[in-house]
Amino acid sequence: FRVEDVEILGAGFYEDKAVTHIFAGKLNWRATDRTKVRLTVVGDPSKRDAVGTGAPSTPTSSDNPDPFLIDMTTGGVNVLVNGTHMFSDEFFLEGSLSRFQHRNKQEGLTQRGRNEPTFVDLATGTYSGGFGEAKDAKSVQLTADVKGTFILGRHMLKAGLEYRDNQLDYRENYHFQYRNNDTSYSEVIFTTPDGTVRNRIPSAFVQDSWRITDRLRVNAGLRWDGQFLVGSDGKVAQKITDQYQPRVGFIYQPGELGSQKIIGSYGRFYQELGLVISNWYHNEFHTQAIIAYDHDPRVDPSGGVALVTGGGIIYPEVDGLEGQYFDEFTLGYERQISNRLALGVRGVYRPLGQGIEDGFVEDTGEFNYGNPGKGDLSNYPEIEREYIALELTAQMFGGETYNARASYVLSRNEGNYPGLYDSEFYGLTNSNYSMEFDTPDMTINSNGKLPNDRTHVFKLSGTYRVGFGLSTGTSFTWQSGTPISVLEGASLGYPFLNFAQERGSAGRTPSIWDLNLRFVYDVSYALDTTMRPRLILDVFHLGSQREAVRFDHVKNFNQDANGNQIDPNPSFELPTRFQPPAAVRLGMEIDF
Repeated sequence: FRVEDVEILGAGFYEDKAVTHIFAGKLNWRATDRTKVRLTVVGDPSKRDAVGTGAPSTPTSSDNPDPFLIDMTTGGVNVLVNGTHMFSDEFFLEGSLSRFQHRNKQEGLTQRGRNEPTFVDLATGTYSGGFGEAKDAKSVQLTADVKGTFILGRHMLKAGLEYRDNQLDYRENYHFQYRNNDTSYSEVIFTTPDGTVRNRIPSAFVQDSWRITDRLRVNAGLRWDGQFLVGSDGKVAQKITDQYQPRVGFIYQPGELGSQKIIGSYGRFYQELGLVISNWYHNEFHTQAIIAYDHDPRVDPSGGVALVTGGGIIYPEVDGLEGQYFDEFTLGYERQISNRLALGVRGVYRPLGQGIEDGFVEDTGEFNYGNPGKGDLSNYPEIEREYIALELTAQMFGGETYNARASYVLSRNEGNYPGLYDSEFYGLTNSNYSMEFDTPDMTINSNGKLPNDRTHVFKLSGTYRVGFGLSTGTSFTWQSGTPISVLEGASLGYPFLNFAQERGSAGRTPSIWDLNLRFVYDVSYALDTTMRPRLILDVFHLGSQREAVRFDHVKNFNQDANGNQIDPNPSFELPTRFQPPAAVRLGMEIDF
C-alpha cells in the first residue's frame, strides 16, 4: 500500500495511491533419484489512482486537474516449470515451460479525463482538457526449451532448442492538441481499436567448454535465433532469419594455480524486436494522423492540414531486414594478492552492429521501419553506438567477520542511437519505435555523447558482523553526471524535434552519490527459542542531496517556413526529475 499527496501546479494537491499484491511460491519435487522438477509462481497485480501525465512536454500550470489523474492497472502472474533428468554422471537433460503475463492499462480517472483530449499550451506550459490517452496492453510470453549436457573427458558439450511466442493485444486511443502560438496549432491522433500481434522466435545453440590443460580452458559456441512477426490477420508479416551468433572465450591461469587468471571473450548478441513496432505496422486496425491548424481545433475542428497519416493496413515485408545486434569484446586480469585481497582489471568494447528503427519516408508520405541507411531509410545515417570501458575491482575477504567489494569504471558511450530505451525524446519505452530517426533532419547533430554516458562510476559495498547478534551492511555509489543535449523544432512540427547542437555538448548534469545502510539483529541471540527471528532496519538514500538528474532540454518547439526557430519553451533548462529522498524501512524475517 502506498499513498502520497502530489501537487498539480495550479490545481492543488491530489492523492496518488496504489495497492500491489506481491507474492511468490516455489515447489521442489524430487520425482526420482535422477529426476527433479520445480514449479515457480510469482505475481504483482497492481491497481493505482495515479497523478502524472502522458504528455511529452513539462507542465508549468494547469487549468483543471483531469490531464494528470490516471486510472492504472498493471502487473501480472507468471508461472515456470523446469526440471532435470540425470541419465548418468556424464549426461543429463534440462527442460522448462513458462508463461509470463503482464498488463498495462491506463485511462483517465475522471469522466472529463476519459472523454476529452489533452490540450497543451506550449507557449505557457499550461495543461487543460482530459487525460488524452486510453490504452490497454496485454502481453503474454510462452516459452519451451530443452537442452542437454554431455561431459566427455576434458570437454563439456551442450546443445539446446528453444521456442518463444511473444504476444501483444494492444488497444489505444491517443489524442493530444497543442497550441504553438496564436496562429499555429497541431493535433496528434493514434488509434488502435483491436488486434493481436506476435513475434515467434525459434532458437538453437551448441557449445563446448574444453579444458585443454589445467591452466587453459577455451569456450566456443554458436547460437541461431529467428524472428517471425505475425500481424493481426494471423499471417507472417516480417521474418528475420540470418541471426547467427558466434561466441568464444578463454581462461588462462599463469603462475601458481588459483592465484591469478587472464580472461577474454568475444560474442555477438541479437536483440528481440519489441512488439510495439509490430503493433503499428502489422496491425490492420491501427491509424495515425498529425494535423496542423491555423486556428484552435477545439473551436473549429475543420480546416486542418494533415502532415502525417498512416495505418489501416499491414505494411509489406521489408526486404533484406537485418536483426539488431551488438558485438562485445572483453579482456581482463585478476590476481589473488593474499588470502584476504584480490585485485582485477577488465576492458570492454561493445559496438552496435545493426539497428532497427522507424522513420518518415518522403516518397510515400508515411512512416515505415527498417535498417537506417538501407532501403526506404537509405537517406538516414546508419545507426551507431560505441561503448568502451576500463573497470578496476578489489575484493576483501574477512571470513565470517567482513567482506567488501569496490569497483571503479572509466567509460565512454558515444553514437547516434542510445538503445531500446529513449531517454532524450520524452523518455519513450517503445523499443525500435523511438523518435530518434523519425525524420532525416532529426539526425543532424545526433552523433555525440549518449544520454547514459557516465565517465566515472565508483561503487563500494560490504558487510560486517559486529557481534552479539548484530550485522551491518552498506552500499555506496558515486557517479559523474550525464551529458545534456539541446533540442529544437523540426520541419514536421511538434512533437518532432532536432538537435540544436552536437549531441551531449551542452554540459552535464551534477555528479551524484547515494548511500544505503542495513542493520540486522538476530533476536535468538538474546532469547532461548527454536525459531530465529531477525529484525531488519534499512536506511535508503541516507543524506540524499535531492540533486536534479534530468532537465527539460527542449529550447524551442517549432520552426517557421524558413527554418527559423520559434515558439520558445518556458520550461527550458528546468529540472524534471530529482534523486529520491531518504527513506527508512523496518522489517522482520523468521526462520523455523
